[in-house]
Amino acid sequence: MDWTNWVGNQSCAPAETATPSGEDEVAELVAGAAARGLGVRVAGGGHSFTPVVATDGLLLDLRGLPHFRSMDPERRRVVVGPSTTIGEFGEPLWSAGLALANQGDIVAQHIAGAAATATHGSGLRFGSFSSSLRRVRLVGPDGAIVEIGEDDPDRLHAAQTSVGMLGVVVEVELE
Repeated sequence: MDWTNWVGNQSCAPAETATPSGEDEVAELVAGAAARGLGVRVAGGGHSFTPVVATDGLLLDLRGLPHFRSMDPERRRVVVGPSTTIGEFGEPLWSAGLALANQGDIVAQHIAGAAATATHGSGLRFGSFSSSLRRVRLVGPDGAIVEIGEDDPDRLHAAQTSVGMLGVVVEVELE
């Protein structure tokens, strides 16, 4: 099955596609692909104009992973799955007295992709989505699950705009 981004300027013909429903399944798929010499990319919402998704290996669709996982209004934190769309944040955050610090006009983007590509909204004084990333769980090429948080600022900074190079993101915590 071929994949094409939302505007049609990027496409690929992956050898395999998968839609896992949990973190363990993502880990198995990634480790299996690596063992067979296949690269792994995540389709996300397909809103990048660049070839960041293009692969002839395994293409993952993470929409089957849980979206909203927890919210802590006192700490101004929310934990979500990677395919939670920007548009899905509005009502739950508003109900908790919270909001995204900045937002562009395309709400169909998945949050992990928006953070990984430094997607921004408007205004010079507002950071990109990646600037609000406080913790990330990802699956490395060996299938190991790695958690990177504020206690590891160098790796967290790398993860904030990793463009998928550190692994497959399975959970993010945003402030």
